[in-house]
Amino acid sequence: MLVCEKHGSLRVVQNDKMLDAPALTLAVDNFNERGLIGITLDPNFSSNHYIYLHYTPKNTPPRVSRFVLYQNVADIGSETVLYEMDPLEVAGVHNGGALVFDSKGYNICSTFMQNSYLQYSYLYIATGNI
Repeated sequence: MLVCEKHGSLRVVQNDKMLDAPALTLAVDNFNERGLIGITLDPNFSSNHYIYLHYTPKNTPPRVSRFVLYQNVADIGSETVLYEMDPLEVAGVHNGGALVFDSKGYNICSTFMQNSYLQYSYLYIATGNI
């Protein structure tokens, strides 16, 4: 089992025990609801070892990135940024974070509304959409 820690560590639980060393540690902005907030495995994880993380890097907008996780270690150098979201507002709340794959293999990410409830109904704005 993989566990995201808000402050940026990705942890592995094996045989009901959390391993001592994190699989990955990211430098994140963890103000309010920011940080390492979402994870999913690739549908073909057993062969390609891809994991997808939704996180807020320091001084950078939130993003969804793909990493390679092999033998309980994620290679920071393997990061492929798939989507970078709009810059965050000061509030730092309602940041989304859910990541899933649908039945057709599309990676779906819930984004944030950042207290901008008037924007979430516009499909051309990523804020508050999937």
